[in-house]
Amino acid sequence: MLSLRQYRGGSKFFVTSRKFDLEASLISLDESKKEVFSSLVKTQPNYFIEGPPGVGKTHLITTYVDYLFHEENSSKVLLSAQSHATVNMLYDEITEKLKKHESFDSLIIIPNFKAEKNDDGSNAETLIQNATNPYIDKFKKSEMFSKYSKEPLIKQKLDKFISKSDAKFFNQVLRAANLVFTTSNSKLMEELIENNINFDVSVMEECGKTSGIELVSPMIVSSKRVLIGDYKQLPAFSEQDVQKIIKNPGRFDMGLVIEQLSNIGFRKGVIFDLDFNYADINKTSKAEHFSNLSKYFSLFKSLCQSAESISVTIP
Repeated sequence: MLSLRQYRGGSKFFVTSRKFDLEASLISLDESKKEVFSSLVKTQPNYFIEGPPGVGKTHLITTYVDYLFHEENSSKVLLSAQSHATVNMLYDEITEKLKKHESFDSLIIIPNFKAEKNDDGSNAETLIQNATNPYIDKFKKSEMFSKYSKEPLIKQKLDKFISKSDAKFFNQVLRAANLVFTTSNSKLMEELIENNINFDVSVMEECGKTSGIELVSPMIVSSKRVLIGDYKQLPAFSEQDVQKIIKNPGRFDMGLVIEQLSNIGFRKGVIFDLDFNYADINKTSKAEHFSNLSKYFSLFKSLCQSAESISVTIP
């Protein structure tokens, strides 16, 4: 039987002594997943699940999200992956599972992945429209709208509000969202960070083939992070290019690196903290930079390998 490996994240992880009612969730899991699930629920702040396709990682996460909303129906969960197809799959499976909850209709769910075109060939509605239209429609049916839409001073503003989706209103809906499904490098992910919108849990799929740069965003918007992937079969995108750079240190131009960091807006203080600065170009060990490049580019792989000393292998 293929193995599913679980890692608790780093030396500062903790396992709470709080007792959880897991019985209902464990029913749908086989024996190899029950211990992983129990550990997943109890461990903070980072949890890594590594294993090949077909061992039930997605089913485990679907069960976990279902559990979170059984415990607290106002939970806030971010789910991301590198590909639109995987985000779509997560959306389909998790929402289907959550439909059994009495509170499902009141959940604010924002799916952000490539939508297929409508039958007539026109593009699907924009993300903002999809997220805000249901609430605008409800507002149009309210007594408040019926009363004030006839007031001349208010009517114009109301007409504008209901005729065109408003980015500020969308931001409020996004801030209140219970479930957000998006790709790891999406514009929406940037907005979550820029607007300081946080979640209880961030679940990241396909981490094995996602670069560290892409993983940082979903990691910093949540107090608990669950990373899932298979670094042993699926390397991070462009990892081979990074390894080529590392194997040819003589062609590594530190001055060019600093110049590019400056051009894309990195402040001098940040560049200095990264140990990239003109004064130390000839003193700084390239080997150290190469080591960090390899470590942080293939972040999921590095995190799993670092956590192996405190790992538990499930047969």
